[in-house]
Amino acid sequence: MMGLILYFGKVLFISGILYGYYCFALRNKQFHLYNRFYLLLSVLISLILPWINIPFQNNDSNGATKIIHVISVSGWEEAIIITPHHPWLFSLLNWQNILFTAYILICSMLILLLMKRVHAILKIKKIYQWEEIDDIKLFYTHEPNSPFSFFKNIFWNEELDISSDAGNQILRHEIYHVRKKHSFDILFFETIKCVFWFNPFFLLIRKETKVIHEFLADEYAASVSDRYGYAELLVWQTVNSRQINIINTFFHNQIKRRIAMLTQLKNKRYYYLSRVMALPVLFILFCAFGTRIKMMNRTLAAPTGTQRNFLPNTANPSAISTNADTTAPTIFFDGKNQNFKIDSSMIDAIDKIEVTEKAIMIYKKDKTILQINRSGQEAGFPLMTIDPTELKKISIQGNAAIFNKKDNSSLFVILDKNYKDQGMADKEDIVFTKVEIESTYPGGQQAWIHYLMNNFRYPNEAVKKQIQGTVIVKYIVDKDGTVTNVEAESGPTEGGLREEAIRVIKDSGKWVPAMQNGRKVKAYKRQPIIFKLQEK
Repeated sequence: MMGLILYFGKVLFISGILYGYYCFALRNKQFHLYNRFYLLLSVLISLILPWINIPFQNNDSNGATKIIHVISVSGWEEAIIITPHHPWLFSLLNWQNILFTAYILICSMLILLLMKRVHAILKIKKIYQWEEIDDIKLFYTHEPNSPFSFFKNIFWNEELDISSDAGNQILRHEIYHVRKKHSFDILFFETIKCVFWFNPFFLLIRKETKVIHEFLADEYAASVSDRYGYAELLVWQTVNSRQINIINTFFHNQIKRRIAMLTQLKNKRYYYLSRVMALPVLFILFCAFGTRIKMMNRTLAAPTGTQRNFLPNTANPSAISTNADTTAPTIFFDGKNQNFKIDSSMIDAIDKIEVTEKAIMIYKKDKTILQINRSGQEAGFPLMTIDPTELKKISIQGNAAIFNKKDNSSLFVILDKNYKDQGMADKEDIVFTKVEIESTYPGGQQAWIHYLMNNFRYPNEAVKKQIQGTVIVKYIVDKDGTVTNVEAESGPTEGGLREEAIRVIKDSGKWVPAMQNGRKVKAYKRQPIIFKLQEK
């Protein structure tokens, strides 16, 4: 239910943006055919885009990917809502089910009304005589809404002289509707209205499309006669009867706009810019709703074939610095544990960091350079530049330099992959917070949700004490898929909610492990669990 509401919300937002651009840049312009397809595509894009989920690796050195990361809204973790078990009748009487039932009833009612209008037109076809013009059937009727067209049928009012100039223009108008298949557009929008009746932008797009149909047909009908004479024809009759929404009627209620469009002079500039600028709008919406950013932990390996330690001689720590200055920030260095660290207070003194194939170059604002060589080789050309303002700590552990970022992601750079530090765990045992391919439950996300929903039990103690809230569980998926280190990061401490969340995660069995640089690695996972008491 929550997933459906989220989808409807995205559709509403996207359609609002696209219709807003239409009103701002395209409405009442003289490229009617373009506007027709723009409005049709606006609806299709609004319906399809929320379903698209293209994984996109985040590249910190690329400004475009940073922009996509900022505007993307598809990176949310799906929370699981757990409610107490009650008798089936009580469980049915909740706001989600009541809301869904009301939605289905309204949809059903609108579908029945649409079928009734189609049946009314089919009934008219059985009453009146007709003749065929090419592949179009022309019915001679006394219907108050006539003349109008519906697919390959034109319903003519016998009170109008079809052989007169006015009659000929009206006939050309309706034939254009038939030839350009405008009835398909209208039936499409009527169907969309039955399902998305709550979306005001779809209703406005539907209304605007019908007006554009009239603009196009008027332009075609007036092309063989005086435009001003045709404009007079539009106003000589006013229709007081109720309109049938799924037909193209000649005497449309947007008479004022139709006359204005007919009589205004052609714009020589054709407003190319306003049409082209629709593409950036679509691109931004695609990035925001059609992509899913995956933070990438880049790992750069040094050349193989060397066994020398990447760290400087502990008796001479300054060996890693060139042009050293006594005013430079103090670097913590522990020769015994082979550790090296720059904390947040020292990062402010760094201007730029370059990672090359041979070394890590740290350029300080006082013009000194801190160079960490890989096996004593020279720096070489930079492969990547790191912005120090994004960092909160730099450390070296074993054979890896670790750049901890403010967004809690980490960047690993291997200094010498043949180096083994006996005083600490191998780099293979590092637990990743962000990876290229995340660990997954067997069967994917839907199987995971199904497992959670079928194994959680709302603790009786929490029900009695009316305790509810969100528990966020953090755990590690090991390289063999085993779930370890399960702990509750936040959530109510009473009622057993945390314990229940931990129990279910621990019992989830083997997972598909995460992948980094083509290798299985340990990685953290987080799962929000919403414990919610049903309203009585």
